[in-house]
Amino acid sequence: MNVKVAVTLLVASLASAYAQNHTVPEFINCGPEILVDDFSAHRTGALPGETVIRDLNLLGADYGKSEANLTYTINTEGKYVEIVAGPNAPPNNNFFFSKFDAGACYDLTHIAAVAYDLVAPVGSMFTMTLTQKSENCTIRVPGNSDSDYIPITKYVTPNGQKQSVVVPFADFKKNLVGGSFDFVHLKDWTLTSFVPEGARFQISNLRLIRDCGDNGPLGKNTTSPAGGSTPAPTTTGAPKSTGTTGGNSQQQTSNAGKLYGAAGIGLGTLLFGALAML
Repeated sequence: MNVKVAVTLLVASLASAYAQNHTVPEFINCGPEILVDDFSAHRTGALPGETVIRDLNLLGADYGKSEANLTYTINTEGKYVEIVAGPNAPPNNNFFFSKFDAGACYDLTHIAAVAYDLVAPVGSMFTMTLTQKSENCTIRVPGNSDSDYIPITKYVTPNGQKQSVVVPFADFKKNLVGGSFDFVHLKDWTLTSFVPEGARFQISNLRLIRDCGDNGPLGKNTTSPAGGSTPAPTTTGAPKSTGTTGGNSQQQTSNAGKLYGAAGIGLGTLLFGALAML
């Protein structure tokens, strides 16, 4: 195989992997919320290319946790996921995460916030962060690429009652070294450092709020928390469950035509370098 053919196959392979893994939700300015999970059923299945059975949400993406510390249970009768805090050492090892697509490479450009209802005991605490996927959607970016870690108390003070939480993604613009977080390539939304040990946290009605005007993560965010329990999102435009596969949503997987613009300079540079070898 000559160099030209090898490089062509490499470029095609990268484009195919990106197209399969990158998810762009349908753009509807001021549109209906995207229901991530109502926890009305315990959905399980394998992610594309895997055989391991995982807990899935309505978007077909998986949940996960730190291996030995924290536990969680999906309560279909109460329609919530209950997270029980374990020993919180070493730091940030007591975590739970949700992805928003099966490929773990989700475009938040036109998503303003994540919202959910929370029941947490008085005096309890956890923090939230976004983790970064590489520009070609193949690996988690190493180093300090996570967004800032923000405490739940920025939005609500846990009081043992159901509280509505709205977390603007604009608050996560910076990563841990002060650079810009890449909202085009989100790996997952992570809750971490749950305390105290043994505390129980219930999360329900998990959803994504589309931006409206300029309040997306890259613009001035005007979304603010509301008091009391949030009504269930409208079903128009929201994903529907199809059993153990985790359902489908009005999301679009990137096609090759969107590859260069959405991937940014990283993949573009790789393609340029590869073509220069011809």
